[in-house]
Amino acid sequence: MDSDNEDFNVKDLQGQYVSADFSKKTLNSEQKNGAQDSEVAKLDQLNPIGKTEEEIRTERVESLIAKASEGMEYYRVQQKREEATKKRLENYKLKIQEAQADEKVMEESSEKAEEKIREFRKEIDTSRVWLHAHIDWFYASIEERENPDLKNKPFGIGDRNVINNVNKLAADLGIRKGIPSFVGKKLCPLFVMIQQDMVKYRKISGYFSNICKEYDPNPESSNLDEYSLDITDYLKKYNLKGDMGKSFIAHRIQKSVKEKLGFNIKIGIGPNILMAKVNSLFHQRRPDSNSFKCERSNKCLHDRRLCKKPSWSW
Repeated sequence: MDSDNEDFNVKDLQGQYVSADFSKKTLNSEQKNGAQDSEVAKLDQLNPIGKTEEEIRTERVESLIAKASEGMEYYRVQQKREEATKKRLENYKLKIQEAQADEKVMEESSEKAEEKIREFRKEIDTSRVWLHAHIDWFYASIEERENPDLKNKPFGIGDRNVINNVNKLAADLGIRKGIPSFVGKKLCPLFVMIQQDMVKYRKISGYFSNICKEYDPNPESSNLDEYSLDITDYLKKYNLKGDMGKSFIAHRIQKSVKEKLGFNIKIGIGPNILMAKVNSLFHQRRPDSNSFKCERSNKCLHDRRLCKKPSWSW
């Protein structure tokens, strides 16, 4: 397969290199249908307990990573982490089982949890409005903007043959940051490794910061691809009230970043930095998303079903 000129379909790549052994040759429609039927049969053989294709793919990826990195420092570190995580999970399960066996303990635990939630609500200053803006696939988007040919290729960015960031195509194939580049090649032979350029990334992040400073002169940031803004004073200055005012600022920032930098961003809004950032994680990831929903119920502080819906909350 010609890696320089080939346009890649993620699902095809996943099938070829992760889930099962699809043919690399171009198939006509009849052959493709036959291959899909064969694929289903293979999955049925590998899947006697009814796992989804995604679960099988994930297990296959983990297995490939383990085999490719066996004997390396990365492998030893991962094993230690997994063992520690399993130990913690077992301890938690035992505590839960012990608590569930005693109704009195369950009642006391519930009361303590409710009390903590009440205390947390009292401490929250809901008079401020914070906005958290995060650029999707920041490092990969910069490289794709400079080299459009990369848009249809799975690639990673890093230094000294360790992957620090990946694009969405690579992530969909199970390739992730923190693993050696040769493991990425094992997961997908078409994987490309690019040398990171932190000077370039900081420069682009500076442009992003300048856009944010139009609404808050002192935006806060812990990473190059995200900024938290206190837009309370801006809203008051221009008499922008209620949900419409907040939504207006969010859309303006989205539009400015798209027009000036060419990137899509996720935005979350909340009464503090933490809640704004959490809400940005639930912002839908489709390009140019304008889905800002407002959930004003305090239930969002402890009801996960509500927290998964809004991209802002009070």
